[in-house]
Amino acid sequence: MKSSIEIEKLDIVPSDKLFLYRYITIDKLMDCLLNKRFPLTRLNLFEDKLEGITPQNLSLNLASDKIGKEIAPWIGEIVNHITLNINPIKRNSLRRQKLDFQKYNFASCWFVNDHESVAMWQLYSSPDSIAIKIPVNSFLGELDSKRFDLTGYNHKKIRYGSVKYYRFDDIGSLSQLVTNENIQGFLKDKSFSHESEFRVILSVEENERKRAEKKPMILDEQIEDLNRKLDQHIIYILFENFKNMPFELIFHPQASDWHKSNVKQTIKKYEVDFPIIESKLTRIFN
Repeated sequence: MKSSIEIEKLDIVPSDKLFLYRYITIDKLMDCLLNKRFPLTRLNLFEDKLEGITPQNLSLNLASDKIGKEIAPWIGEIVNHITLNINPIKRNSLRRQKLDFQKYNFASCWFVNDHESVAMWQLYSSPDSIAIKIPVNSFLGELDSKRFDLTGYNHKKIRYGSVKYYRFDDIGSLSQLVTNENIQGFLKDKSFSHESEFRVILSVEENERKRAEKKPMILDEQIEDLNRKLDQHIIYILFENFKNMPFELIFHPQASDWHKSNVKQTIKKYEVDFPIIESKLTRIFN
């Protein structure tokens, strides 16, 4: 099994001395071990509604809003209750491009550092959760080898690299950006910088899959269920060499002894030999 998909490495990637971490619930860990896969989630399902926004879009919004505020008092003296929009055609066009990007791009997100994160444990887990850890070079080596398969359809391209963080409300900060198409999907507001994120983004072809139409002899809910199945929310990447990849599993700092014992017994059933270790942050939480 070797994928034929194009893979692009961004200019900014983590150092080989660092590690990738995923902080996940126990049910997601079981799915990962059972099916030897990791999910890539469609960007329009993420909490951040600015996913995929471009520097051009951000700068235009800020500049237009600034002009609007400056001339609003003058306009208000002439016409009361007027809604003032600056550059609406271009702004609408860029917004639609962002929404299309979110619809046709899927991401697998990892925390990258040389140590665990208190913030990530608190935000994305509970005491019965697990962190998956792997050296950066090992994970990227598997990606670059293309020894993996992808679920779904219409795969186009994979890009990977570190997310860059900028002040989205500061034109001066955005001016530091080099306008480059490759950065789309790898740009986030500085308020997310605690995530220290590395991403793998899969793009799919921008064509609409025909939806099943309602028919007199078929129940509406059956058609609706079929359309939900046809709509790709998650695409999975399945590594051929999954069992031999140097993953480590880390218990939550507040995990109980009972939970740890159960997890160890359960993981044995999946025939994987990944070390299960204690968190180095246990003293902080207990």
